[in-house]
Amino acid sequence: MSVPERAWIELLADVPHRITFEMADAIGNGLRALRPALLQRLLETVRSVKVRRLALWFADRHTQPWRERLEPDRIDLGTGNRTLVPKGRLDPTYRITYPRGLDASG
Repeated sequence: MSVPERAWIELLADVPHRITFEMADAIGNGLRALRPALLQRLLETVRSVKVRRLALWFADRHTQPWRERLEPDRIDLGTGNRTLVPKGRLDPTYRITYPRGLDASG
């Protein structure tokens, strides 16, 4: 069984194929008690640039209290855009596309 931080990372790996943005958004909104030190380590070591970007994007979107304790400069966000949703809206910070129905801060 995964700890909440690892479970969140694993869930993000399945967006948008097996998990919809809307489902990840609803779950991400409730993750108020994640441990920033553990999440930082996971984000530094997970291989998927998509997962790293999504984790930070959802944290910013929901103004998570642990977000301010993360050090994004230590997290490799790769280069280039990631088209996760065809014809979606491009986030200029994390360079991922997300559904037009989701506001970037909500």
